[in-house]
Amino acid sequence: TVRQVGFLTLGVLTFLLIFASSWIAFYIARGVTTPIRALAEGASEIAAGNLAHRVDVIAEDELALLVFAFNQMSAKLEENSNELGERRRYIETVLDSLPTGVISIDADNRISTINRAAISILGADGIPAKGAPLYDFVSEADKHLLEKLISRAKRIGQAAEQAHLARKNTDQTAGEGLSVALTVTALEKETGVVLVIEDLSELITAQRAAAWQEVARRMAHEIKNPLTPIQLSAERIAKRFSAANAIEIDAAADSTASPQARKFITDGTDTILREVRSLKSMVDEFSRFARLPNANPAALDLNSIIGQVLDLYEDRLEGCLIERKLAANLPASMIDAEQMKRVFVNLIDNAIEAIDTSETKSIISISTRYEQARDIIVAEICDNGKGITASDLQKLFQPYFSTKGRGTGLGLAIVHRIISEHGGKINVVANQPKGAKFIIELPKAG
Repeated sequence: TVRQVGFLTLGVLTFLLIFASSWIAFYIARGVTTPIRALAEGASEIAAGNLAHRVDVIAEDELALLVFAFNQMSAKLEENSNELGERRRYIETVLDSLPTGVISIDADNRISTINRAAISILGADGIPAKGAPLYDFVSEADKHLLEKLISRAKRIGQAAEQAHLARKNTDQTAGEGLSVALTVTALEKETGVVLVIEDLSELITAQRAAAWQEVARRMAHEIKNPLTPIQLSAERIAKRFSAANAIEIDAAADSTASPQARKFITDGTDTILREVRSLKSMVDEFSRFARLPNANPAALDLNSIIGQVLDLYEDRLEGCLIERKLAANLPASMIDAEQMKRVFVNLIDNAIEAIDTSETKSIISISTRYEQARDIIVAEICDNGKGITASDLQKLFQPYFSTKGRGTGLGLAIVHRIISEHGGKINVVANQPKGAKFIIELPKAG
């Protein structure tokens, strides 16, 4: 009937209306929830550190603006993070190039960051330092000193002191610590401190050498003046009382006192002349140390200079073998040939004196190499002699310090001064299994 058809039509229209409404509602909901879900996932990625993540979803109106703003924020965060990373790497590079040790320490006194100089000063080469307690690298006495400095810095902002730093991993056998200047600066909000360690060893060595240089100059002047008249007087006495030339002695030859007097005077004048010659030799050594000429470096082959020095010892050493391990194609170095010869003669002579001739095989080894990473030339002189005691290692290059029963103790001081004037470094360590090893580092020419 018409009425039934009307109800049916109304029902169909109602169904279609409900279906259309549901579909539209679903579509609208999907257009809202999908971007929101994508934004939530993006926020999680950003929080996890993935700053390169971007929300790639189709949205409209305000949601489209929100997605666009989120992606802009992500891009800016990534850009800022990259800039911070570059700045951090730049600062780390600068710190690593400093000769001064810089360590940042957290509130628990653990090392957060540390540069190369600090690693070297603490003797922590090859040891993981980041995250380790600072006090693992210093002696018990220095631990108390650092605790006091850190406590004072946290109270007033900064604290400083000069000290001898005895490192656990290095100076337990070296007898003495490093002379250092310690500066502790507190960070904001009590998050930790920054410790700056300046190695004063070279400065103190230079000051000591300059002081001894002046002492040597004055001693040479004061001692040399009376030596000449003493020598002349002794020679006149010896000549006057010579049995061959002195009439007085010949005339008294029959007396019993004459032979005794002759022997007494002859022995006395011989002793005086011998000691005068010894003093003159010492004065000459003082003068050489005080007036060592400035180096006149030129681009030369270090191997050639070492070869000339070794030729002097050819066939002159019994029971001792000199090994040459000179690197091929060694770059030139800016050196003064005569002064550098003096360095190697002194070191080889010391090595010869240190070797026990009763050993079945005494060996002195001289080697050179070029370290490209540091752009330096390294020469090593090793022996298998008696070695150097731990307490003497740090005193070895000090003027007038000698491990021998004779000598002025200026030889190695002159060696150190020559190498320093060439812009290089010299160090001594224990050779393995026995003996000593002198390590010379020189800059490459150009």
